Amino acid sequence: MASTDKTRKRSVKQHNFNLKKSSFPQFSRLNSGFPFCLKRKTHIQIVAAEVGNLGLFTVGFCFSLSSYAIPQLLVGEGGGIQLDDEECSWFASSHVLGCVIGSVIGGGYLVERIGSRKSLMVDCLGYIIGSLLVSLTNSLPLILLGRIITGYSTGSNYVSVPVFVGEISHPSIRGFTGSLFIINHNIGFTLSMILGASLPWRTVVLISMIPPSLSFCLLLFIKDSPSWLLRRRNESGAKQALMFYSDTKPETWLEAVKGKENGESIIMQEKYSIVKSKFYSAKLTGRRALDSSFLKPFFVLNLMLTIGINWGGFAALEYYMHTIVSEVQVPFNTYWIGVIITAYGALVPVLLSLALDKLRRRPLYLFSGSLVAAALAIQAGYAWCSPYINPEIKTATNWIPFLAILLQCTGYGLGYGVIVFNLQGEILPSDMRSFGSGLLGIFDNISLFIALKTVPLMIDSIGVGGMFSTYFGFVILTLITAYFIMPETKGLSLEEIEDMYQPKKK
Repeated sequence: MASTDKTRKRSVKQHNFNLKKSSFPQFSRLNSGFPFCLKRKTHIQIVAAEVGNLGLFTVGFCFSLSSYAIPQLLVGEGGGIQLDDEECSWFASSHVLGCVIGSVIGGGYLVERIGSRKSLMVDCLGYIIGSLLVSLTNSLPLILLGRIITGYSTGSNYVSVPVFVGEISHPSIRGFTGSLFIINHNIGFTLSMILGASLPWRTVVLISMIPPSLSFCLLLFIKDSPSWLLRRRNESGAKQALMFYSDTKPETWLEAVKGKENGESIIMQEKYSIVKSKFYSAKLTGRRALDSSFLKPFFVLNLMLTIGINWGGFAALEYYMHTIVSEVQVPFNTYWIGVIITAYGALVPVLLSLALDKLRRRPLYLFSGSLVAAALAIQAGYAWCSPYINPEIKTATNWIPFLAILLQCTGYGLGYGVIVFNLQGEILPSDMRSFGSGLLGIFDNISLFIALKTVPLMIDSIGVGGMFSTYFGFVILTLITAYFIMPETKGLSLEEIEDMYQPKKK
């Protein structure tokens, strides 16, 4: 058995060697630092990236729904159904359970099997079906089912979108196209909060079906990722996709050469697996998952996403905005304070999106994360000191928590949140990008579910000050670790980024 494995490995290596030397003589020039001079159609890439990101509008609606719907559901307003506290808790968290399923099936399987474009189309249908169930039924089980279905689309979207955008975008615009993820999400979140403050929650859910319906129609007219088509042995389709996303010049093919090498290697291994064993493919994936070229970037993403964001206070703000604003006693209508915060959070990444193409990502991430940590420290300190502040002085200081939340949103939009989703489509190896993104989605949504379920518990047990202190500690831990392990990817092609994690050979 061992000799058979060695023979297989030698055959795959010999195939790759022949591919480099015979079929593509220019490959050595690309590996030796040949300039990445792909002449591209950036306008096509930007439009396609935005079409793929349209579903994130509805993600913003889904995340914010519980924030303004729960106060109405508790008193039976605007929906024809009344829920108790426990049922409202499941109304909020059932969406996250769907996210876990979407990460496994949509992100971990469909993205690689049918491609990220078709997976996005399936997600759009999920948003439409789930929204109809939530908005048109009075049965709690059907409403929760609708929340789970929209959660499936959200979890799948969180995997499909970064992969799709990362593979179709030129390095010179990948900072901007990557920021579309947060921009669309935040605009949808803000629009949902505005509508939720003035309309019944069921009406808002029906409106949320418009973006995925538009996205589904537009996705019919764009092409799949060339890298995915090469991995699926569709060379003619890959050429057509390259022509769609870039000009048909000799340099165009250079971008696909190394991706083809990776794809051909997987194809050879798949052929051997069919002949030798049905379990070889799973065995191969397991081996790659334990390889340092996968584990290192996966650990970076897992730290920045599951700990840095979910336990950095952002999940609590999204799902329990009105509850938190009420607890910190901001002297203004909680619905419209939520609108102001979310509108500001949506505006920041829009204004700063172009900066991602000009600034290095490591220092930007660390600086923006420092703003988040400072904001959490201010909120925690004010909550601890609030009972001891003179009532006359407290009237003038009640705005401090509100300003701290705005500072937290500034750090998120400046790079602390945006850069994470950029890296997700960049640093994972090409042959494990879909698997890694799906696995990351599973960990992310489990972490998110726990973070959401513990918000009421922390407020009741350790208070708002203790909750913000806990989030502050997690952000500091993330920043210290990221300082040592976070890579700099600005201006690098996907192949160059992948080489950063390859074992050094003499």
